[in-house]
Amino acid sequence: MEHKVNKGADRGVEFSGLQAQYLYVLAGGLLSVFLVFVILYMAGVNRWFCILFGTVSASTLVLTVFRLGRKYGPHGLMKLAAAKCRPFHIINRKRIISLFKRSSHEKHPESGNTGKFPVLSVERGCILSKDADVTVGFKVRLPELFTLTSAEYAAMHGTWVKAIKVLPCYTVVHRQDWFLEEKYRAVTGRDDMGFLDRSFELHFNERPFLNHYAYLFITRTTRERSLQQSNFSILCRGAIIPREARDREAVVRFMESVDQFERIMGDSGLVGLERLTTDEIVGTGKKAGIIEKYFSLSQENTTTLKDISLSPAEMRIGDEILSVHTLSDADDLPAAVRTDGRFEKYSTDRSDCRLSFAAPVGLMLSHNHIYNQYVFMDDPADTLQHLEKTARNMQSLSRYSRANQINRQWIEEYLNEAHSFGLIPVRCHCNVMSWADSRERLRNVKNDTGSALAQMGCKPRYNTVDAPTLYWAAIPGGEGDFPAEESFHTFIEQAACLFIGETNYASSPSPFGIKMADRLSGRPLHLDISD
Repeated sequence: MEHKVNKGADRGVEFSGLQAQYLYVLAGGLLSVFLVFVILYMAGVNRWFCILFGTVSASTLVLTVFRLGRKYGPHGLMKLAAAKCRPFHIINRKRIISLFKRSSHEKHPESGNTGKFPVLSVERGCILSKDADVTVGFKVRLPELFTLTSAEYAAMHGTWVKAIKVLPCYTVVHRQDWFLEEKYRAVTGRDDMGFLDRSFELHFNERPFLNHYAYLFITRTTRERSLQQSNFSILCRGAIIPREARDREAVVRFMESVDQFERIMGDSGLVGLERLTTDEIVGTGKKAGIIEKYFSLSQENTTTLKDISLSPAEMRIGDEILSVHTLSDADDLPAAVRTDGRFEKYSTDRSDCRLSFAAPVGLMLSHNHIYNQYVFMDDPADTLQHLEKTARNMQSLSRYSRANQINRQWIEEYLNEAHSFGLIPVRCHCNVMSWADSRERLRNVKNDTGSALAQMGCKPRYNTVDAPTLYWAAIPGGEGDFPAEESFHTFIEQAACLFIGETNYASSPSPFGIKMADRLSGRPLHLDISD
Protein backbone atom coordinates (compact mmCIF):
# COMPACT_ATOMS: atom_id res chain seq x y z
CA MET A 1 0.00 0.00 0.00
CA GLU A 2 1.43 3.35 -1.07
CA HIS A 3 0.93 6.76 0.53
CA LYS A 4 1.79 9.94 -1.34
CA VAL A 5 4.23 12.34 0.33
CA ASN A 6 3.49 16.06 0.23
CA LYS A 7 6.82 17.80 -0.33
CA GLY A 8 5.78 21.44 0.01
CA ALA A 9 3.87 21.72 3.28
CA ASP A 10 6.96 22.92 5.20
CA ARG A 11 8.25 25.44 2.70
CA GLY A 12 8.16 29.02 3.90
CA VAL A 13 7.44 32.31 2.23
CA GLU A 14 10.14 33.44 -0.18
CA PHE A 15 11.02 36.94 -1.36
CA SER A 16 13.70 37.35 -4.02
CA GLY A 17 15.41 34.17 -2.79
CA LEU A 18 15.30 35.04 0.93
CA GLN A 19 13.52 32.81 3.45
CA ALA A 20 12.80 32.55 7.16
CA GLN A 21 14.63 34.93 9.50
CA TYR A 22 16.59 36.60 6.69
CA LEU A 23 13.45 38.44 5.58
CA TYR A 24 13.08 39.94 9.07
CA VAL A 25 16.79 40.75 9.28
CA LEU A 26 16.69 42.55 5.92
CA ALA A 27 13.52 44.50 6.75
CA GLY A 28 14.74 45.44 10.23
CA GLY A 29 18.18 46.39 8.95
CA LEU A 30 16.83 48.64 6.20
CA LEU A 31 14.48 50.31 8.68
CA SER A 32 17.40 50.90 11.06
CA VAL A 33 19.52 52.42 8.28
CA PHE A 34 16.63 54.70 7.33
CA LEU A 35 16.15 55.87 10.93
CA VAL A 36 19.88 56.61 11.31
CA PHE A 37 19.78 58.52 8.00
CA VAL A 38 16.85 60.66 9.23
CA ILE A 39 18.52 61.33 12.60
CA LEU A 40 21.78 62.40 10.93
CA TYR A 41 19.94 64.62 8.47
CA MET A 42 17.84 66.24 11.21
CA ALA A 43 21.00 66.82 13.26
CA GLY A 44 22.39 69.01 10.49
CA VAL A 45 24.97 66.62 9.06
CA ASN A 46 25.97 67.29 5.45
CA ARG A 47 23.28 65.79 3.20
CA TRP A 48 25.80 64.26 0.78
CA PHE A 49 27.42 62.44 3.69
CA CYS A 50 23.98 61.19 4.80
CA ILE A 51 23.18 59.98 1.27
CA LEU A 52 26.56 58.25 0.99
CA PHE A 53 26.15 56.66 4.42
CA GLY A 54 22.64 55.40 3.62
CA THR A 55 23.64 54.02 0.23
CA VAL A 56 26.75 52.22 1.47
CA SER A 57 25.06 50.85 4.61
CA ALA A 58 21.99 49.60 2.73
CA SER A 59 24.06 48.00 -0.02
CA THR A 60 26.34 46.28 2.49
CA LEU A 61 23.34 45.03 4.46
CA VAL A 62 21.60 43.62 1.37
CA LEU A 63 24.72 41.88 0.08
CA THR A 64 25.53 40.44 3.52
CA VAL A 65 22.01 39.10 4.10
CA PHE A 66 21.85 37.46 0.66
CA ARG A 67 25.31 35.93 1.14
CA LEU A 68 24.35 34.51 4.56
CA GLY A 69 21.09 33.16 3.15
CA ARG A 70 22.88 31.30 0.36
CA LYS A 71 25.60 29.97 2.67
CA TYR A 72 23.68 28.87 5.77
CA GLY A 73 20.11 28.30 4.59
CA PRO A 74 16.94 28.96 6.64
CA HIS A 75 18.24 27.70 10.01
CA GLY A 76 22.02 27.65 9.61
CA LEU A 77 22.84 30.76 11.66
CA MET A 78 20.68 29.60 14.56
CA LYS A 79 22.31 26.16 14.52
CA LEU A 80 25.81 27.68 14.57
CA ALA A 81 24.84 29.89 17.51
CA ALA A 82 23.46 26.85 19.35
CA ALA A 83 26.65 24.89 18.66
CA LYS A 84 28.70 27.61 20.37
CA CYS A 85 26.52 27.36 23.50
CA ARG A 86 26.94 23.59 23.88
CA PRO A 87 29.70 22.08 26.01
CA PHE A 88 32.44 20.49 23.91
CA HIS A 89 33.18 17.66 26.36
CA ILE A 90 31.24 15.76 29.01
CA ILE A 91 33.41 13.72 31.36
CA ASN A 92 31.80 10.69 33.01
CA ARG A 93 33.22 9.69 36.38
CA LYS A 94 30.01 8.30 37.90
CA ARG A 95 27.51 5.74 36.71
CA ILE A 96 24.31 7.11 35.19
CA ILE A 97 22.34 5.57 38.05
CA SER A 98 23.86 8.17 40.37
CA LEU A 99 22.71 11.16 38.25
CA PHE A 100 19.00 10.92 39.00
CA LYS A 101 16.73 9.87 41.80
CA ARG A 102 14.18 7.05 41.79
CA SER A 103 11.40 8.76 43.71
CA SER A 104 10.33 12.21 44.79
CA HIS A 105 11.47 11.49 48.37
CA GLU A 106 15.11 11.25 47.38
CA LYS A 107 17.33 14.29 47.07
CA HIS A 108 18.69 14.89 43.60
CA PRO A 109 22.45 14.24 43.53
CA GLU A 110 24.75 17.09 42.69
CA SER A 111 27.24 16.44 39.92
CA GLY A 112 29.07 18.41 37.29
CA ASN A 113 27.03 16.77 34.52
CA THR A 114 23.66 16.97 36.28
CA GLY A 115 22.76 20.29 34.60
CA LYS A 116 22.98 18.77 31.10
CA PHE A 117 21.44 15.41 32.00
CA PRO A 118 17.76 15.68 30.91
CA VAL A 119 16.25 13.07 33.25
CA LEU A 120 15.22 14.09 36.76
CA SER A 121 13.77 10.90 38.22
CA VAL A 122 11.94 7.65 37.53
CA GLU A 123 8.67 7.11 39.41
CA ARG A 124 6.28 4.16 38.97
CA GLY A 125 8.04 3.14 35.77
CA CYS A 126 7.68 6.64 34.23
CA ILE A 127 10.65 8.83 33.30
CA LEU A 128 10.34 12.46 34.46
CA SER A 129 12.54 15.03 32.76
CA LYS A 130 13.78 18.28 34.25
CA ASP A 131 11.26 20.09 32.04
CA ALA A 132 8.46 18.00 33.58
CA ASP A 133 7.97 15.79 30.51
CA VAL A 134 6.55 12.35 31.30
CA THR A 135 7.81 9.33 29.32
CA VAL A 136 6.61 5.73 29.31
CA GLY A 137 8.96 3.13 27.82
CA PHE A 138 8.25 -0.25 26.24
CA LYS A 139 10.14 -3.17 24.79
CA VAL A 140 8.77 -3.99 21.36
CA ARG A 141 8.30 -7.52 20.01
CA LEU A 142 8.13 -7.60 16.23
CA PRO A 143 7.47 -10.41 13.73
CA GLU A 144 10.46 -12.33 12.43
CA LEU A 145 12.15 -11.53 9.15
CA PHE A 146 10.44 -12.75 5.93
CA THR A 147 7.40 -14.13 7.80
CA LEU A 148 4.74 -11.53 6.89
CA THR A 149 2.70 -11.12 3.74
CA SER A 150 1.79 -7.80 2.17
CA ALA A 151 -1.67 -7.94 3.77
CA GLU A 152 -0.15 -8.53 7.21
CA TYR A 153 2.23 -5.58 6.78
CA ALA A 154 -0.78 -3.42 5.85
CA ALA A 155 -2.62 -4.67 8.95
CA MET A 156 0.37 -3.89 11.19
CA HIS A 157 0.63 -0.42 9.62
CA GLY A 158 -3.06 0.17 10.28
CA THR A 159 -2.60 -0.88 13.90
CA TRP A 160 0.18 1.68 14.41
CA VAL A 161 -2.04 4.37 12.86
CA LYS A 162 -5.03 3.55 15.07
CA ALA A 163 -2.86 3.41 18.20
CA ILE A 164 -1.17 6.76 17.53
CA LYS A 165 -4.55 8.43 16.95
CA VAL A 166 -5.65 7.79 20.55
CA LEU A 167 -2.73 9.80 21.96
CA PRO A 168 -3.40 13.41 23.05
CA CYS A 169 -1.93 16.54 21.50
CA TYR A 170 1.73 17.39 22.16
CA THR A 171 2.76 13.76 22.49
CA VAL A 172 6.00 12.40 21.04
CA VAL A 173 6.14 8.80 19.78
CA HIS A 174 9.76 7.64 19.62
CA ARG A 175 10.74 4.27 18.15
CA GLN A 176 14.38 3.38 18.86
CA ASP A 177 15.77 0.29 17.13
CA TRP A 178 19.25 -0.92 18.06
CA PHE A 179 21.25 -3.09 15.65
CA LEU A 180 24.49 -4.30 17.25
CA GLU A 181 27.23 -6.56 15.98
CA GLU A 182 27.52 -9.51 18.37
CA LYS A 183 29.17 -12.92 18.33
CA TYR A 184 27.43 -16.23 18.91
CA ARG A 185 28.33 -17.85 22.22
CA ALA A 186 28.35 -21.63 22.08
CA VAL A 187 26.37 -23.49 24.76
CA THR A 188 28.37 -26.58 25.71
CA GLY A 189 27.80 -26.89 29.46
CA ARG A 190 24.56 -28.92 29.45
CA ASP A 191 24.80 -32.48 30.76
CA ASP A 192 22.41 -33.91 28.18
CA MET A 193 24.52 -32.79 25.20
CA GLY A 194 26.10 -35.45 23.05
CA PHE A 195 29.19 -35.30 20.89
CA LEU A 196 27.32 -34.08 17.79
CA ASP A 197 25.42 -31.39 19.73
CA ARG A 198 28.60 -30.09 21.31
CA SER A 199 30.46 -30.14 17.97
CA PHE A 200 27.57 -28.30 16.33
CA GLU A 201 27.73 -25.53 18.93
CA LEU A 202 31.53 -25.21 18.73
CA HIS A 203 31.35 -24.97 14.95
CA PHE A 204 29.31 -21.74 15.22
CA ASN A 205 31.18 -20.31 18.21
CA GLU A 206 32.20 -16.62 17.79
CA ARG A 207 30.25 -16.30 14.53
CA PRO A 208 29.27 -12.63 14.07
CA PHE A 209 25.66 -11.58 13.59
CA LEU A 210 23.51 -8.49 13.90
CA ASN A 211 21.23 -8.47 16.93
CA HIS A 212 18.09 -6.30 17.12
CA TYR A 213 16.68 -4.56 20.22
CA ALA A 214 13.48 -2.54 19.74
CA TYR A 215 12.12 0.08 22.16
CA LEU A 216 9.23 2.50 22.14
CA PHE A 217 9.02 5.72 24.18
CA ILE A 218 5.84 7.82 24.44
CA THR A 219 6.42 11.30 25.88
CA ARG A 220 3.95 13.91 27.02
CA THR A 221 5.31 17.42 26.55
CA THR A 222 3.87 20.93 26.08
CA ARG A 223 3.17 23.22 23.15
CA GLU A 224 6.19 25.43 23.86
CA ARG A 225 8.51 22.45 24.22
CA SER A 226 7.29 20.76 21.03
CA LEU A 227 8.08 23.87 18.95
CA GLN A 228 11.46 24.79 20.42
CA GLN A 229 14.55 24.83 18.22
CA SER A 230 18.17 23.75 18.63
CA ASN A 231 19.17 26.82 20.62
CA PHE A 232 16.69 25.85 23.38
CA SER A 233 18.07 22.35 23.92
CA ILE A 234 19.05 21.48 27.48
CA LEU A 235 22.64 21.39 26.21
CA CYS A 236 22.40 25.16 25.67
CA ARG A 237 20.33 26.29 28.65
CA GLY A 238 19.08 25.43 32.12
CA ALA A 239 15.84 23.66 32.98
CA ILE A 240 12.62 25.68 33.16
CA ILE A 241 9.35 23.94 34.05
CA PRO A 242 6.44 25.09 31.82
CA ARG A 243 3.13 25.95 33.44
CA GLU A 244 1.15 23.32 31.47
CA ALA A 245 3.39 20.55 32.78
CA ARG A 246 2.01 21.01 36.30
CA ASP A 247 -1.51 19.96 35.24
CA ARG A 248 -2.10 16.64 36.99
CA GLU A 249 -5.33 15.94 35.14
CA ALA A 250 -3.50 16.14 31.82
CA VAL A 251 -0.95 13.60 33.07
CA VAL A 252 -3.76 11.25 34.14
CA ARG A 253 -5.39 11.53 30.70
CA PHE A 254 -2.02 10.88 29.08
CA MET A 255 -1.48 7.70 31.12
CA GLU A 256 -4.98 6.48 30.18
CA SER A 257 -4.27 7.04 26.49
CA VAL A 258 -0.96 5.17 26.82
CA ASP A 259 -2.86 2.20 28.28
CA GLN A 260 -5.23 2.33 25.29
CA PHE A 261 -2.23 2.49 22.96
CA GLU A 262 -0.73 -0.60 24.59
CA ARG A 263 -4.04 -2.49 24.38
CA ILE A 264 -4.55 -1.69 20.68
CA MET A 265 -1.05 -2.87 19.77
CA GLY A 266 -1.40 -6.05 21.84
CA ASP A 267 -4.79 -6.96 20.33
CA SER A 268 -3.32 -6.87 16.83
CA GLY A 269 -1.37 -10.08 17.42
CA LEU A 270 1.50 -8.73 15.29
CA VAL A 271 3.31 -6.36 17.66
CA GLY A 272 3.81 -6.91 21.38
CA LEU A 273 4.65 -4.23 23.97
CA GLU A 274 6.20 -4.90 27.37
CA ARG A 275 6.42 -1.92 29.70
CA LEU A 276 9.88 -1.14 31.08
CA THR A 277 10.23 -1.32 34.85
CA THR A 278 12.09 1.15 37.04
CA ASP A 279 15.08 -1.19 37.38
CA GLU A 280 15.25 -1.68 33.61
CA ILE A 281 15.31 2.09 33.12
CA VAL A 282 17.55 3.13 36.01
CA GLY A 283 19.61 -0.01 36.45
CA THR A 284 20.83 -1.71 39.58
CA GLY A 285 24.18 -2.16 41.24
CA LYS A 286 24.96 -5.20 39.05
CA LYS A 287 22.92 -4.47 35.94
CA ALA A 288 22.95 -1.41 33.68
CA GLY A 289 19.71 0.37 32.82
CA ILE A 290 18.57 1.40 29.37
CA ILE A 291 19.79 5.00 29.77
CA GLU A 292 23.24 3.85 30.85
CA LYS A 293 23.35 1.46 27.89
CA TYR A 294 22.53 4.33 25.56
CA PHE A 295 25.45 6.42 26.84
CA SER A 296 27.83 3.49 26.27
CA LEU A 297 26.34 2.46 22.88
CA SER A 298 25.98 -1.08 24.17
CA GLN A 299 23.30 -3.50 25.35
CA GLU A 300 25.61 -5.32 27.76
CA ASN A 301 24.56 -5.45 31.40
CA THR A 302 28.04 -4.34 32.46
CA THR A 303 28.75 -1.09 30.62
CA THR A 304 31.84 1.09 30.57
CA LEU A 305 31.88 4.77 31.53
CA LYS A 306 32.73 6.76 28.41
CA ASP A 307 33.56 10.42 27.99
CA ILE A 308 31.57 12.28 25.35
CA SER A 309 32.95 14.79 22.86
CA LEU A 310 30.21 17.05 21.43
CA SER A 311 32.28 18.77 18.76
CA PRO A 312 30.23 19.35 15.57
CA ALA A 313 33.21 18.33 13.45
CA GLU A 314 33.53 14.90 15.08
CA MET A 315 31.32 13.56 17.86
CA ARG A 316 32.82 10.77 19.97
CA ILE A 317 31.40 8.41 22.56
CA GLY A 318 34.52 7.02 24.18
CA ASP A 319 36.59 5.58 21.32
CA GLU A 320 33.59 5.37 18.99
CA ILE A 321 33.14 8.06 16.32
CA LEU A 322 29.47 8.84 15.72
CA SER A 323 27.90 9.46 12.31
CA VAL A 324 24.33 10.76 11.90
CA HIS A 325 22.23 10.61 8.71
CA THR A 326 18.86 12.33 8.90
CA LEU A 327 15.52 12.41 7.10
CA SER A 328 14.41 15.84 8.27
CA ASP A 329 12.86 17.28 5.12
CA ALA A 330 10.03 16.01 2.95
CA ASP A 331 12.24 16.70 -0.07
CA ASP A 332 14.54 13.91 1.17
CA LEU A 333 11.73 11.32 0.83
CA PRO A 334 10.49 9.66 -2.35
CA ALA A 335 7.24 10.74 -3.99
CA ALA A 336 5.39 7.96 -2.14
CA VAL A 337 6.16 5.65 0.79
CA ARG A 338 4.93 2.07 1.16
CA THR A 339 4.04 -0.25 3.98
CA ASP A 340 6.22 -3.00 2.48
CA GLY A 341 8.19 -3.96 -0.59
CA ARG A 342 9.39 -7.00 -2.47
CA PHE A 343 12.85 -8.35 -1.57
CA GLU A 344 14.07 -9.46 -4.97
CA LYS A 345 17.01 -11.53 -3.75
CA TYR A 346 14.80 -14.16 -2.10
CA SER A 347 11.69 -13.77 -4.28
CA THR A 348 10.67 -15.86 -7.28
CA ASP A 349 7.94 -15.74 -9.91
CA ARG A 350 5.67 -17.80 -7.66
CA SER A 351 6.57 -16.47 -4.23
CA ASP A 352 7.25 -13.12 -2.59
CA CYS A 353 9.55 -12.26 0.28
CA ARG A 354 8.28 -9.01 1.75
CA LEU A 355 10.09 -6.48 3.92
CA SER A 356 8.98 -3.22 5.47
CA PHE A 357 9.79 0.06 3.74
CA ALA A 358 12.51 0.92 6.30
CA ALA A 359 14.14 -2.55 6.24
CA PRO A 360 17.28 -1.33 4.34
CA VAL A 361 18.30 0.68 7.44
CA GLY A 362 17.36 -2.20 9.73
CA LEU A 363 18.76 -5.72 9.58
CA MET A 364 19.90 -5.18 5.99
CA LEU A 365 22.50 -2.65 7.21
CA SER A 366 25.23 -4.82 8.69
CA HIS A 367 26.91 -2.28 10.99
CA ASN A 368 26.41 -1.03 14.53
CA HIS A 369 23.65 1.57 14.31
CA ILE A 370 20.54 2.98 15.96
CA TYR A 371 17.49 3.89 13.89
CA ASN A 372 15.36 6.58 15.57
CA GLN A 373 11.84 7.35 14.33
CA TYR A 374 9.83 10.26 15.78
CA VAL A 375 6.18 11.22 15.37
CA PHE A 376 5.15 14.55 16.94
CA MET A 377 1.45 14.98 17.71
CA ASP A 378 0.73 18.72 17.61
CA ASP A 379 -2.71 20.31 17.84
CA PRO A 380 -4.25 19.58 14.39
CA ALA A 381 -6.40 22.75 14.45
CA ASP A 382 -3.39 24.98 15.15
CA THR A 383 -1.33 23.26 12.45
CA LEU A 384 -4.02 23.65 9.78
CA GLN A 385 -4.63 27.27 10.80
CA HIS A 386 -0.91 28.04 10.53
CA LEU A 387 -0.75 26.45 7.07
CA GLU A 388 -3.81 28.45 5.95
CA LYS A 389 -2.06 31.66 7.01
CA THR A 390 1.13 30.65 5.21
CA ALA A 391 -0.83 29.90 2.02
CA ARG A 392 -2.43 33.37 2.13
CA ASN A 393 0.97 35.03 2.56
CA MET A 394 2.33 33.06 -0.38
CA GLN A 395 -0.65 34.15 -2.46
CA SER A 396 0.13 37.79 -1.66
CA LEU A 397 3.80 37.40 -2.61
CA SER A 398 3.33 35.06 -5.57
CA ARG A 399 4.15 37.84 -8.06
CA TYR A 400 7.64 38.24 -6.55
CA SER A 401 8.60 34.57 -6.69
CA ARG A 402 7.23 31.64 -8.67
CA ALA A 403 8.26 29.38 -5.78
CA ASN A 404 5.56 31.01 -3.61
CA GLN A 405 2.90 30.12 -6.16
CA ILE A 406 4.05 26.49 -6.42
CA ASN A 407 4.43 26.07 -2.65
CA ARG A 408 0.95 27.50 -2.12
CA GLN A 409 -0.43 24.73 -4.32
CA TRP A 410 1.43 22.13 -2.23
CA ILE A 411 -0.01 23.55 0.99
CA GLU A 412 -3.53 23.71 -0.41
CA GLU A 413 -3.25 20.09 -1.52
CA TYR A 414 -2.13 19.16 2.01
CA LEU A 415 -5.07 21.05 3.53
CA ASN A 416 -7.52 19.46 1.10
CA GLU A 417 -6.34 15.98 2.02
CA ALA A 418 -6.61 16.73 5.72
CA HIS A 419 -10.17 18.07 5.44
CA SER A 420 -11.46 15.64 2.79
CA PHE A 421 -10.18 12.36 4.26
CA GLY A 422 -10.03 13.30 7.94
CA LEU A 423 -6.24 12.81 8.11
CA ILE A 424 -4.38 14.01 11.20
CA PRO A 425 -1.35 16.24 10.50
CA VAL A 426 1.81 15.34 12.42
CA ARG A 427 5.50 16.10 12.24
CA CYS A 428 8.01 13.35 11.57
CA HIS A 429 11.76 12.79 11.71
CA CYS A 430 14.05 9.79 11.22
CA ASN A 431 17.77 9.43 11.71
CA VAL A 432 20.38 6.69 11.58
CA MET A 433 23.18 6.89 14.16
CA SER A 434 26.08 4.63 13.22
CA TRP A 435 29.54 4.44 14.72
CA ALA A 436 32.98 2.92 14.30
CA ASP A 437 36.25 2.91 16.23
CA SER A 438 38.39 4.36 13.41
CA ARG A 439 38.00 6.97 10.68
CA GLU A 440 38.80 4.44 7.95
CA ARG A 441 36.02 2.09 9.04
CA LEU A 442 33.67 5.01 9.65
CA ARG A 443 34.08 6.00 6.01
CA ASN A 444 32.77 2.58 4.93
CA VAL A 445 29.95 2.77 7.49
CA LYS A 446 28.84 6.18 6.18
CA ASN A 447 28.90 4.93 2.59
CA ASP A 448 26.83 1.85 3.47
CA THR A 449 24.34 3.96 5.47
CA GLY A 450 23.92 6.40 2.60
CA SER A 451 23.44 3.49 0.20
CA ALA A 452 20.78 1.95 2.48
CA LEU A 453 18.85 5.24 2.55
CA ALA A 454 19.14 5.47 -1.23
CA GLN A 455 17.61 1.98 -1.54
CA MET A 456 14.53 3.38 0.22
CA GLY A 457 14.36 6.09 -2.43
CA CYS A 458 15.49 8.73 0.07
CA LYS A 459 18.17 11.36 -0.29
CA PRO A 460 21.00 10.66 2.21
CA ARG A 461 21.78 13.74 4.29
CA TYR A 462 24.89 13.60 6.48
CA ASN A 463 24.32 15.83 9.52
CA THR A 464 27.27 17.22 11.47
CA VAL A 465 26.26 20.43 13.26
CA ASP A 466 23.09 18.93 14.77
CA ALA A 467 24.60 15.54 15.69
CA PRO A 468 25.07 16.36 19.43
CA THR A 469 21.55 17.81 19.72
CA LEU A 470 19.97 14.83 17.96
CA TYR A 471 21.97 12.39 20.07
CA TRP A 472 20.86 14.15 23.28
CA ALA A 473 17.22 14.25 22.15
CA ALA A 474 17.28 10.46 21.62
CA ILE A 475 18.07 9.80 25.31
CA PRO A 476 15.12 7.85 26.76
CA GLY A 477 13.05 10.53 28.47
CA GLY A 478 14.70 13.43 26.60
CA GLU A 479 12.44 13.46 23.53
CA GLY A 480 11.01 16.85 24.51
CA ASP A 481 14.37 18.44 23.64
CA PHE A 482 14.10 17.51 19.96
CA PRO A 483 14.73 20.53 17.67
CA ALA A 484 11.52 21.36 15.79
CA GLU A 485 13.32 22.60 12.68
CA GLU A 486 14.59 19.05 12.05
CA SER A 487 11.06 17.68 11.48
CA PHE A 488 8.66 17.89 8.54
CA HIS A 489 4.86 17.90 8.26
CA THR A 490 3.07 14.81 7.00
CA PHE A 491 0.21 12.54 8.09
CA ILE A 492 0.20 9.58 10.48
CA GLU A 493 -0.17 7.13 7.59
CA GLN A 494 3.05 8.28 5.93
CA ALA A 495 4.95 8.51 9.23
CA ALA A 496 4.04 4.93 10.22
CA CYS A 497 5.51 3.63 6.95
CA LEU A 498 8.96 4.65 8.24
CA PHE A 499 8.77 2.24 11.21
CA ILE A 500 10.86 -0.94 11.24
CA GLY A 501 8.46 -3.87 10.83
CA GLU A 502 10.55 -6.98 11.49
CA THR A 503 13.26 -8.40 13.72
CA ASN A 504 15.78 -11.23 13.48
CA TYR A 505 14.97 -14.90 14.01
CA ALA A 506 14.72 -16.36 17.51
CA SER A 507 15.19 -19.94 18.67
CA SER A 508 12.14 -21.83 19.92
CA PRO A 509 11.99 -22.53 23.68
CA SER A 510 10.72 -26.05 22.94
CA PRO A 511 13.18 -28.88 23.74
CA PHE A 512 12.24 -30.62 20.48
CA GLY A 513 12.93 -29.27 17.03
CA ILE A 514 15.31 -28.95 14.10
CA LYS A 515 18.70 -27.23 14.09
CA MET A 516 18.86 -24.63 11.33
CA ALA A 517 20.74 -21.40 10.58
CA ASP A 518 19.78 -17.76 10.04
CA ARG A 519 19.76 -17.12 6.29
CA LEU A 520 21.36 -13.66 6.72
CA SER A 521 24.14 -14.26 9.23
CA GLY A 522 24.45 -18.05 9.51
CA ARG A 523 23.72 -17.96 13.26
CA PRO A 524 22.39 -21.35 14.50
CA LEU A 525 18.71 -21.58 15.42
CA HIS A 526 16.54 -24.18 17.13
CA LEU A 527 13.09 -24.38 15.49
CA ASP A 528 10.06 -26.38 16.49
CA ILE A 529 7.88 -27.00 13.42
CA SER A 530 4.78 -27.34 15.60
CA ASP A 531 5.08 -23.72 16.85
